[in-house]
Amino acid sequence: MDDSIATQVANAWHELVEDEELRSVYGDLGVSLRTSLPDAIDAIAAVVVDGRPSVLALVGDGLFVAAFAKVGDGDRLRVVTERIPLSPTPTMQIHDGWRPDSSKGPFRASGERARHWTVTWVDGRVIAFESIIGRAGGFHPEADAAERFGRVLAAQLGWQIP
Repeated sequence: MDDSIATQVANAWHELVEDEELRSVYGDLGVSLRTSLPDAIDAIAAVVVDGRPSVLALVGDGLFVAAFAKVGDGDRLRVVTERIPLSPTPTMQIHDGWRPDSSKGPFRASGERARHWTVTWVDGRVIAFESIIGRAGGFHPEADAAERFGRVLAAQLGWQIP
């Protein structure tokens, strides 16, 4: 994978991270992306999957998921990259809504309009993430990286989202 794209995605991932232990090893993510993903990537984005800051990359007929996990020797966090085939074709569900703002109470919106993406494979595997598609008072000049990624993935699965 191209160095500048890997660095850009790792920096976007770093913005999602609140855990100090993860923040301290984020440099490993850029190295892992450069050495484990191919150069020809259809779409890529830093997103939160199952509560974990992750990177999703779409390459042809496969979805790559990269995230930190404690594996192998000791408790050291390592980047684990997995390729999930898109065949048989998984199902996709999306729904839009206002993102809640915890500082305003449980039923108040933050002013960000979010899209929730859920992809489910025949074997029960689920990848779910969120994108921001607009803000109160207007829309982003362009979709965020997660939204762009979701649209490319949807198109790959046969769903053209307007």
